Amino acid sequence: MSLEGLGGLNGAMEDRVYLSRNDALTSLKGLEFLTSVGGDLTVQHHDALTSLDGLEHLTTVGALEGEGDVIIYNNDALTSLAGLQGLTSVGWDFNIESLFVLASLNGLQNLEMVGNELYIYGNSSLTSISELESLTTVGDEVYIRNNAYLCESHIETWEDSLDESIDVYERDNDDDC
Repeated sequence: MSLEGLGGLNGAMEDRVYLSRNDALTSLKGLEFLTSVGGDLTVQHHDALTSLDGLEHLTTVGALEGEGDVIIYNNDALTSLAGLQGLTSVGWDFNIESLFVLASLNGLQNLEMVGNELYIYGNSSLTSISELESLTTVGDEVYIRNNAYLCESHIETWEDSLDESIDVYERDNDDDC
């Protein structure tokens, strides 16, 4: 199942996009003309979704300060964040959580700004965050926790490339690598 037929969602969506609990959803095709979301973008609890393809033209989430969370949560088959390669700005929090087969953050290479906090939590197959190389602004803090195969030294290397005003809290990642 895909979202084809939603091609009328051209350009900017002033409100939020909330996709939740559809075990048959395999694709976000149908959202490919969406360029910005004024509120939150939530993609959660989809057992068959393997990628975020269909969001390629999305550049901004959160038109107003204090709005615009991106929540990618508990999508059991999601192997890639490809589809978010156009995303440069998230107005508030960005949560990447409980994506058990996600090995990298491929697709986030162009992300430059997160307005508040970045959470990377409980992604048991994640081994790399190097794709966050363009991220230069985080309004508050970064939390990287409970990623069993993400090497602490890789986190520290990435942290060294950030502005020193950004606090990074890491815990329960792989410290034996």
